[in-house]
Amino acid sequence: MAGSDRPGAGEANGGKPSQPPLSTAERTEKLELLIAKRLQQGYWVESRDDTEAVLVSLGPHRWFGRDGPRRANTREAVTVDEQGQTIIAMLPKRRS
Repeated sequence: MAGSDRPGAGEANGGKPSQPPLSTAERTEKLELLIAKRLQQGYWVESRDDTEAVLVSLGPHRWFGRDGPRRANTREAVTVDEQGQTIIAMLPKRRS
């Protein structure tokens, strides 16, 4: 039995080989790229730290901006985990 064939070790059990976790700097870089894309789509940053941010998008006007109020803003928490996966969770509307 080889030393790398221990139980729960990546490919030995048919899974993907485990990858080392990303550094905080790498996670921050991935988050910055995602935020840059969202800013181009009309979002703005409500808050952020190294690996997560809260982004807000202003809802569109109804009826092509002619009649009715804007739809509610959408808020989402964006996190880059240690494996480099981006997790986006919708947040409730902020209370006034």
